[in-house]
Amino acid sequence: MTLAESIDKDAKDYKPVLTKLLADAPDVLFFGGYYGPAALLVQQAREIGLDKMKFFSDDGVYGGVYPGLAGKSGEGTYASSLAASVSDKPALDAFQAEWDKTFTGSKFSEYDPYQPNGYDAAGVLLAAVEKVATVNDKGDLVIDREALIKAVRATKDFKGLTGTLSCDSKGECGAGEVLVSVLKGDKWEAVKKYTGLDLAAATQPAMAATMAATAAK
Repeated sequence: MTLAESIDKDAKDYKPVLTKLLADAPDVLFFGGYYGPAALLVQQAREIGLDKMKFFSDDGVYGGVYPGLAGKSGEGTYASSLAASVSDKPALDAFQAEWDKTFTGSKFSEYDPYQPNGYDAAGVLLAAVEKVATVNDKGDLVIDREALIKAVRATKDFKGLTGTLSCDSKGECGAGEVLVSVLKGDKWEAVKKYTGLDLAAATQPAMAATMAATAAK
C-alpha cells in the first residue's frame, strides 16, 4: 500500500491529497464512499497525471448517477456491489416496475443500488416482528426489543430480492455474494461474482499478515 488518506466529502479540491501519489503512483486507488466525491476524485486524478491508475470503489459509487458525474474520467472505474442471483431477475424487474408506478416523482436509478437491499432488510425485520409481537390488555401492539433482535439474528433462508438471506449472531444478513463491475461508457458491465467462500479465502492471508504484524509490535 502506497498511502492511506481520509478526505472531506464536501471538499471541492482533492488535488493536495492526490498529488501525494505522484511520487510513487499506485496501480489502484480504492475509495470507500459515495458517487459525488468519487466522481471528483477520479476527474482530478486524471487531471494531475494519474492516468494509468485504476479507480476502485464500492456500492456507494455503483449505480446510475456516477457515470454522468464522472464523465469520460470514469471510464474503466471498478465498483463492488451486492450480487443478485440470475433467478431473482424476474422479481427484481417486477420490483422496479412497482417502484416506478408508486414513486412517480423519482427515478429508480437515483437510489441505486440500495433499493432491493432496503426492501429485503424491511422484509427480514417485518418477518421477525410477526414472530415476536404481542397485544397487551389495552389492545396495544407490544414488540420486545431483545426478542426482536434474537428473531432477526435467527433468520434462516429468507427468500429476498437479493438472494436467500440467513443472519448470524451479530445480525449480519447478507446473501454472501459480491459482484465486481467495470464502467464502460455510461453502463456498468459485470466482471466477476465472488461467493462467501471466495471472499473468505481471499481475506485469510491478509488477515494473517495483519495479525502477525500486530503481534510483533
